[in-house]
Order: sequence, then structure tokens, then C-alpha cells
Amino acid sequence: MKMILGTLLMLALLSVGGRVAAASQDSVQGLATVLASARDACAQQAQQAAEGASTANYKAALDLQTAQTQAEMDAQVYGVGHGHRETRDFLSSRLQQASDASVAESQRIADKLSSDKQAVAACVTQAQMQGKADYSAFKADKRHKRAMPEAESLMTAWLTNLGEIDTGHPQGSDASLAAWRSAKTHTELSAL
Repeated sequence: MKMILGTLLMLALLSVGGRVAAASQDSVQGLATVLASARDACAQQAQQAAEGASTANYKAALDLQTAQTQAEMDAQVYGVGHGHRETRDFLSSRLQQASDASVAESQRIADKLSSDKQAVAACVTQAQMQGKADYSAFKADKRHKRAMPEAESLMTAWLTNLGEIDTGHPQGSDASLAAWRSAKTHTELSAL
């Protein structure tokens, strides 16, 4: 549910971003602001998905450990009035139930992560399309002819970093993130 809301929020931000881009792209800094907003929304969505999967996996491991301990304790109590073989069968049955529940939970977590990965990929694709459209609009404006080398550098760094965002690397690779931050900072400093 959070991922659906995140995707809807991202789409809303991108549609607003497109309008903001048209209004505020008198400079490369305006373009950088719009691109950063779209990138950050996808990165945040990927980060939330990664953290959710990590937390769910940790909780599932703890739940399995708790179920195994509970089964051993129940088997000790059960063994008081029953024979060794019956107690062993009881313990085996309870451990199998705990294992089956853990496998089912692991599958649910994997399915959720797969869905989250698709949502992040959709966010990235949508952001790339919107960013390219914003860049084309910026490029088409004759007033920006002198700023085109800087805009091209900014756009290249942005596309590279955005393309690497996924649940395994919510910020993209270290190298592409550094290049994006450098290009964005250069744009901000040029505007001063």
C-alpha cells in the first residue's frame, strides 16, 4: 500500500514538476531543481522498499527462532506424560510447522520486494521520460544556448545516476551519485 501511495505521489510530483519546470527553467539551476526532485522521489521510494524488506526479513528470522524455541519448550512439557518417541514426533511436527510458516513468510516478503522493485523501476522510467521532456524544452529555448554545455553535463550525470537507482542501490552507485552531486553543485555555484 505504501508503495502504491509512493508511486502516486511520485507521479503527482512529476506532473507538478513538469509545470514548475516550464515556469522556472530560465536557468540551468531551474532544470537541476526539477531533476533533483524527480531523482530524490525515486531514491526515497527505493530506500523505503529496501528498508521494508530488510526489516521484514529480520523479523521473520526472529519469529522462526522464537517458534523453534517455543516448540522445544512445548516438547519438554509434552514429554512429561509421553514416551521418548512420541515426544520426538511431537517436536518434529512443531518444528516442521514453524519451518513451513517461515517459508511462507519468506515467499510473501520476496513477492512484496518484487512488487516494490517494479514500482521503483516504474518511478525511474517515468522520471527519465519527464526529465528528458524537460531537458528538450530547455534545449529548445534559444535563450539557453550558452548554458547548453552545463545543462548537458547535468543531464548526463542525472540520467546515469537515476538509471542506477533500485532497491539494492537506492542512491545509485557511489560514482554516479558523486558525479550527480558534483554536476548539481556546479550548477548551483554557477548561478551565484
